[in-house]
Amino acid sequence: MGKVSRFAVQVRFIAYHNSWPYFCRFFGCQTAGFVEEYPGVAPSPSHLARLIELIKAENIRIVASEPFHDKRIPEMLERKTGCRAIRLAESVADCRAQIPMKT
Repeated sequence: MGKVSRFAVQVRFIAYHNSWPYFCRFFGCQTAGFVEEYPGVAPSPSHLARLIELIKAENIRIVASEPFHDKRIPEMLERKTGCRAIRLAESVADCRAQIPMKT
């Protein structure tokens, strides 16, 4: 774990929702902001404008969201800033829901 933590300590990303505190603590990365300013509330246009400014000013390269969140906002942030919108499964159950399993 030591090598992973030292490598990732400089990684900052935008998360859709505050779902990643354990992930960040384990890997040593940080959330720089959230798409949802308040849990369960769609972001306002002014909040999205602040996120765009933050992403550009701090050269944030990733916007992460869970598979169940709407992907349109992360994809819009990707188009406007050049960052990368990625989908991260929060649990193994999320992975199984997204990947067809052979029986």
